[in-house]
Amino acid sequence: MLVDAFGPPRDGVTFDDATVLTAFNALVASGGGQLVFSAGDYYFDTGVELTDAMAVPIEFVGNGTVINLEAGATGFTLS
Repeated sequence: MLVDAFGPPRDGVTFDDATVLTAFNALVASGGGQLVFSAGDYYFDTGVELTDAMAVPIEFVGNGTVINLEAGATGFTLS
């Protein structure tokens, strides 16, 4: 699932916290998979905290980096 589909461009000016959280929640609702971050400058105001146990596997992908959260993971922070 592409983060870009849920909000403004990653311009380094517009806060992307809500956009990333919305994309993440949609991915969880669809059963998990890849959350893809296109190249750009993601800007976080307060950050995005994922502290509840994951019910589905999630893989964060972007700019050559992959972060895997297996089902049952209990925390992750983007800031």
